[in-house]
Parts: sequence; C-alpha cells; structure tokens
Amino acid sequence: MSWISDFLQGIPLNSVLREKLSTSEKRVAELEAKNDVSQAEIDSLQEEIRQLKDELERRSHSELKEIQIDILITLATTKEDGLTAADLQDNLHLSQNAVKHHLSQLASRGYIQKPRYMDIAQVYKILPPGRAFLVDDDLA
Repeated sequence: MSWISDFLQGIPLNSVLREKLSTSEKRVAELEAKNDVSQAEIDSLQEEIRQLKDELERRSHSELKEIQIDILITLATTKEDGLTAADLQDNLHLSQNAVKHHLSQLASRGYIQKPRYMDIAQVYKILPPGRAFLVDDDLA
C-alpha cells in the first residue's frame, strides 16, 4: 500500500485518515509476512508428501508374501521357458488353489505373465518388473 501513501502524500489528510492508512499498511505487511510463512509451510508439506509417496511406492513393491517371492525366484531360475501351475505346485509343495491365488496376485502386479486362455501349455513366465523386484531386493 505504499503506492497509496506516495499518491496521497501531496494531498492534505486529516489525522484520522493518516492513522487508518498507517494501520492498513501495517496490516498488509503482517499479512504478507504470514503469507511467506504459509508458503514455506506449503513447500515443506509438498516435499513431505513426495517423500511419503516414494516410500509408499517402495513398500508396495516389497510387501510380497514369502511364497510369492519363492514363486518369482522359481520362475526366474528355471531352465525351462516358464512353468505351469502344476510345476510350481510340485516345486513349492503348495495346493492348486494357493498357487493359482498367488499367481493371480503376481500377474496383477505385472510381475509375471499369465498364460492366454487358449494356450495349451498354460505356462507362467517372469516379466522384467518381476526380475527387477528380485534384483532390487537382493533376492536374485
């Protein structure tokens, strides 16, 4: 509001108007200071949100169940071009329902490739994100 003071400087003002103008200028200065503090807090909170999102993303990748990690390791280390659900059942000593459940969860995360409906072999294969998960977590 200093431009108002400059503009009105040549005009005679009574003391009441001068006091109101002075009070208004002080109030504007206070609000600008509060605005600066608020903006700094917003910047800090946005950085914290970014860090929390990164942490959440990191944790979501590491929160696989142990058996799901075992499935990924088995698929990654097989000499075959993928394995069937029955192969995984035999290798990991799991029920058919358990294997299908975990394979479905891994496929929904994009870690393995589900066989197409019409594929005769019904072979599951590890995908690059699955391999990256194992490497990132020092599991392979």
